[in-house]
Amino acid sequence: MKSLFFDSQVGYNAETGLPTYDRPASAADLREMTKKILNNGVYPNPSTNFQVFAHTAEMTVTVKPGVAWIEGAFCAEAEDRMLALQASETLDRIDRIVLRLDLSTNARKIDLYVIKGTAAASPIAPAITRNNTVYELCIANIFVAKNTTVVTGERITDTRMDSMVCGWVTGVIDQVDTTTIYNQYRDWLKITQTTWDEWWKGQQGGIEGYMLQSRYDTTNNGVVDNAELLGGKTEGQLSVDNAAKLGNQPPAYYAKKTEVDAAQTQADKGVSNAATAQGAANAAQTTANAAVCA
Repeated sequence: MKSLFFDSQVGYNAETGLPTYDRPASAADLREMTKKILNNGVYPNPSTNFQVFAHTAEMTVTVKPGVAWIEGAFCAEAEDRMLALQASETLDRIDRIVLRLDLSTNARKIDLYVIKGTAAASPIAPAITRNNTVYELCIANIFVAKNTTVVTGERITDTRMDSMVCGWVTGVIDQVDTTTIYNQYRDWLKITQTTWDEWWKGQQGGIEGYMLQSRYDTTNNGVVDNAELLGGKTEGQLSVDNAAKLGNQPPAYYAKKTEVDAAQTQADKGVSNAATAQGAANAAQTTANAAVCA
């Protein structure tokens, strides 16, 4: 594991006499640490940080002072910088203005450069370089019109806000990776949803039965007493199973209740028939009595 920074114990090489250090740290170590803290880009304040403007001279642009971080390396320009573009051609082209970090031994710096594009009928901006030695941030694209002798402001496209090629230094942490906590939340949600679905499935029978009963069987006797609400398709007595759902009683209860109700109906019919017979007898008796009196 790499850990930084600690005071070294100084020793000396027996052959050369030069000092040696047991906790050495390099500029690369510092850059590696810093780029974990600060993202690549230029600072947004002031708004002119490394902004590119047209210059009064022919085929030149001015880059305003600014501050930037590139791969953990810091740069600051305190003065206006004037950059010259190559002459226009017979076809249009797009040049780039870049901040370039160069770690090669002969360079070891960040500076401003112009990358010349390729002239074409439909020109595109040249690629920027990003590898272990050179890393570029593009701060502007310059449209160099064919056969022109001057760069004007409308030909300059500010790319400092484009995080694909430059971007702003927005803070100590540019973006929080929430993948792990999101996956944990998603797993919890799945378990919770499954538990809820199982509970709800168990409740549906009782709820549906209650709704049927409250809507179609207000007397709680297993008989639809509001049949027109069912579209006229169901009239009279429900099936034994549905009656059980409505009345919240076991099917056997309603099966026996059906038998009792049928017997009661027959008994009621018998009573009615007996009453009819008794009425007929009474009428006959009345007729007989009238005949005697006559």
